[in-house]
Amino acid sequence: MVRFLACSGVALALGGIWALNGLDPARRPERIAEVLRREDNQNARSQVVTLLAQAVRSDSANAYRLSDYGEALAAAGRVEEARQTFRRATDLAQGLPQIWFHAAVFHFQLGETALGLSSVRRILDEVPDYDATFFDYFDSLDLGPGRVLPDIEQNPRAARSYTKHLIAVNKVDWAQEAWHALLDRHFLDADVTALYISCLLRNHRYEAARHDWAASQEPSDYPNSNLVFNGGFERDLTRCPLDWEIQQSEQFDTARDDTVAYHGRWSIKIHFHGDGNVSYSNLVQTVRVHPGVHHLSAQIRTDGITTNEGIRLEILDPENPSRLDVRTGDITGSHDWTPIDQSFTVPQSTNIVAIRAVRAPSTKFDNAIGGSAWLDSVSLREGS
Repeated sequence: MVRFLACSGVALALGGIWALNGLDPARRPERIAEVLRREDNQNARSQVVTLLAQAVRSDSANAYRLSDYGEALAAAGRVEEARQTFRRATDLAQGLPQIWFHAAVFHFQLGETALGLSSVRRILDEVPDYDATFFDYFDSLDLGPGRVLPDIEQNPRAARSYTKHLIAVNKVDWAQEAWHALLDRHFLDADVTALYISCLLRNHRYEAARHDWAASQEPSDYPNSNLVFNGGFERDLTRCPLDWEIQQSEQFDTARDDTVAYHGRWSIKIHFHGDGNVSYSNLVQTVRVHPGVHHLSAQIRTDGITTNEGIRLEILDPENPSRLDVRTGDITGSHDWTPIDQSFTVPQSTNIVAIRAVRAPSTKFDNAIGGSAWLDSVSLREGS
C-alpha cells in the first residue's frame, strides 16, 4: 500500500509538472514551432508541421493557427494539404485581413495569380494597411492594371490608391491605363487627377496631359476657345498644374472672391498687408502651347496698391526661362477694371508656359506694399 501511494505521488507530481508546462506559454506547440522555424532546414520544417498540427487540433476554429499551419505545410512541400488548410482558414476569416494576406502570398508563390488577386480583393475591401505591400508585389510580378484592376475595380478607394501608387513609382503607361479606367467608372477625385497630370507633365507628355485634363473637366471651353483653364475662376480650384495654383503666405492673401467680378460671379483677389516689400508670384497656371504667336488678355482691378511696383502678368517657360519670359505693364493705385493685352511668340523648343500674377520688390525707400488687386477673364489664344 505504501509503495502504491508512493508511485501515485510520483505520478501526481509528474502530472502537475505536465500541467504547469501546459500553462507555460513558452512550452505551447505553436511557440516551440516559432523557434524551430528559424532553423530553416528540412527536419525543423517537419517538426514545425507536427507541432502546428497539434495546435490546430486543440483549437480547430482558430483562423490564425490554421494560417500558420498552412504556411508550414507549404514550406514542407505539402502543397495540396496547405491549400485545403488555407481554404479552411479563409472560410473562418471574414473580418481578418491578415489571414487573407497569407493566403494571397501562398497563391502568388505558386503562380496562381487569379486566386492571389481574389484574396487581395478581400483584403483591400477591409483595410488600406496592405496597399503598398501588394502594389509593390504586383510590380515585381509585372502585373499591370489590365490584370489588377478587374479584381479591385468595384472598390473606388483601392482603385484610386493603386493608381496613385503607379504615379508615385513613375510607371507612366500603367498610370495612364489605370487613370482612364477610373475615368470610365467615375471613380476619379481631384487629388488623383492632380497627381496624374503632374506625372504626365514631368515626363514631357504634354499633349496627353492637356487632353486628359480636358476630358476630366467636361463640360468646358478648354482648350478649344481658351488655352487657359478656368480663366474666369468660376470653378473651384483643384491644385492641378493645368488649373490655377495658389501658394499662400503670411505677407498677403490670395483667394477666389465672389463680391467683385468683371464677368460672371468670381474673380481672384490678392490683398497685400502693407507691412513688407514683398515679392509675389503666388498665382500660377501651366499651359500647354505650340510654337508661334500667342495673345494673352485679362482684366485687372486695383484698390489702393501702394509703391511704384504693382501687379502685372508674366508668361515664362518654366523649363527654361531664358527661352521665354515676357511681362505686361504693372498697375498701381486704384483703378476700375483695366484690360491687359500682350502678344508674344512661343519658340520652337518651348512646350509649356507658366502664366503668373507677379509683383517685383520695389527699389524705393517707401516700399511696403498694401492694397488689393483683382484678376478676371484671363485668356490665351494662338495668333496675334
